[in-house]
Amino acid sequence: MKVLAAEGLIRLLPNRGAVATDVTPEQVKSLFQVLAALEYLVGSLAVEQVTPESLAKIEALHNKMREFHARRRRADYFRLNLQVHVKLAEMSKNDVLLKTYFSLTQQAMRARYLANMSDGRWDDSMLEHDDFMAALRKKDGAMLGGRLMEHARLTGAAVVNALLALEQ
Repeated sequence: MKVLAAEGLIRLLPNRGAVATDVTPEQVKSLFQVLAALEYLVGSLAVEQVTPESLAKIEALHNKMREFHARRRRADYFRLNLQVHVKLAEMSKNDVLLKTYFSLTQQAMRARYLANMSDGRWDDSMLEHDDFMAALRKKDGAMLGGRLMEHARLTGAAVVNALLALEQ
């Protein structure tokens, strides 16, 4: 509970337990600005470490995620989406990046789901995943980093817009 509180996901209430924190558009904007920069670094480092085995594993996750998208199985899609992003981060083989990435990804998890509640954004997100998988196959770090960064930026913007709409 203390870790979740430290990451801003819950607020501890004396003698009353814990409650989930509210997510504000400003917080989401700031969070996704940092995530976008980290995604660029993930992409540029991942291609340096990609092996045929690691590529095959991430391709399998991506293909299954694509199947869940086609069948409109959101919960299964989101589970694999997170795994794809985590696998790419793990491929960086950079412990400092991984710790920071995992912490911010946990904070962004609620927000990512909110962004893809719109079918249009969900479809766009799937196409963005196709693009960064193509960049990974080419082992083009600048391209992969750029695609991941733009994906995070667009996801963040969708979340901010969704939160602003909820406020009205």
